[in-house]
Amino acid sequence: MEKELDHMRKVVKELTKELKAMAMARKTVDVESYLKTKINNMKEELDHKRKVVKELEMDRLMHELENGRRSLGDLSQTEIDDLKSYTSNKITALNKLLGYPEHPEGDLLSAHLMTMMT
Repeated sequence: MEKELDHMRKVVKELTKELKAMAMARKTVDVESYLKTKINNMKEELDHKRKVVKELEMDRLMHELENGRRSLGDLSQTEIDDLKSYTSNKITALNKLLGYPEHPEGDLLSAHLMTMMT
């Protein structure tokens, strides 16, 4: 009887060790998974904030152009390209908001503005 009890204690002790090891491994995986999720969420948030900042920069540039503080001739090629993209996206968003169907070749007003800016 004592022998069996010692054997059972030994088995329970080994099982306890294995369970602790499994729990540690699971926690490690959980931490890794948590960190990966957190990093992906932060990347998405950073992308969103970059987009917001870019939009604010383009709004500021549009106001400077509108108020005569800047002229199209003063813009760098990067600013021109960014402004083209920005105005095209705004026009597309406004067309959708107003319920206009999408034109396969693009918006004529947008195309006209693009040619004026280059």
